[in-house]
Amino acid sequence: MPEVTSSYENYSQRPCFENLNGVRTLSVLGVLIYHFTPNTNLLPMLNRGFLGVDMFYILSGFLIVTLLLREQNRNGNISLPDFYVRRVLRIFPLYYLLIALVGVGVFVVDSPGLPWSSYREAIPYLLTYTYNWVHVDALIMDISWSLATEEQFYLVWPFIIAFLSKRSACWVLAFALVINLVWVFWAASLAEPPEPLILQVTFTPILMGVMIAHLLHSRQGFKFAHDWLGRPHSTVLMTSLLLLMLNLPNEKILGLHRTMIHVAMAGWLMSLVVYEQGVAQYWLRTPFMSWSGEISYGLYLWHMVALTVVMEWIDTQGWVLFAFATSLTYILAYMSFNFYEKPFLRMKHRFKK
Repeated sequence: MPEVTSSYENYSQRPCFENLNGVRTLSVLGVLIYHFTPNTNLLPMLNRGFLGVDMFYILSGFLIVTLLLREQNRNGNISLPDFYVRRVLRIFPLYYLLIALVGVGVFVVDSPGLPWSSYREAIPYLLTYTYNWVHVDALIMDISWSLATEEQFYLVWPFIIAFLSKRSACWVLAFALVINLVWVFWAASLAEPPEPLILQVTFTPILMGVMIAHLLHSRQGFKFAHDWLGRPHSTVLMTSLLLLMLNLPNEKILGLHRTMIHVAMAGWLMSLVVYEQGVAQYWLRTPFMSWSGEISYGLYLWHMVALTVVMEWIDTQGWVLFAFATSLTYILAYMSFNFYEKPFLRMKHRFKK
């Protein structure tokens, strides 16, 4: 018990989780591989990089709710205005800049492949984070459905934490998770995926991240997780389980299979934060992984712009296209992070209590 108590105190006072930038890097690289390369027969998971978004959701639910719960413990309440200002400063500047830049580019080019009429129809939904509720083509900004899903979730959940007791919030969490899982299995039973995207992509991964946050925030919950995942070999076992789930042969990853992947992702994440000194630290904390995780938001937003530009300039495909598109993505993300995003990020500390 002393070891567990010590680990819990260390966890609850830890200002950051050093393995998580590496998780962000792996997630965004999965998305890049999915969009930049054709299907391959090497490993099934190389064709399933879209699941990197699911991992982002789990990570986001865990990290944001953990910070909110800690703020509530420190101050006795949560400052919702401060929370939303921090979200705006992190998410809005680059997102709205990109909407504008893509709009100008599409308007100037107005080609059959990038029709201005299509983008113009999508603009109101892009601006209001409701793109996942409609069936229109936003072209290069099509990835905004994932941001819309996340922002819609955070319009609701901080209020639940702020105004309900922890026990009541956990009951709401359990109910929401069940409803989402029922929806997932219903969608998997259909011959064709339902439209719009909100009917396909549920809040299940984010809710799993929230569940981890509440579990580890309590001493009893942390003890339970520590007993199962607080060992030097735990990360190896959870990584192996996740790789197995990602590589199971299955034409459509829906229903049970996708839920199993989410559970494996959640377990993997818990193993990385409950016992940070596992073997994963040697590759998740390398300079490249840490740096890429720091600029991962920009990597995600810029990557389709980079792909479009490279395909216009270079007549190639496969891993050569991946190399060029990834290089340009990193250049754009590096420049936007250092010369555009940082001033907004530096303002966030004014809204922390």
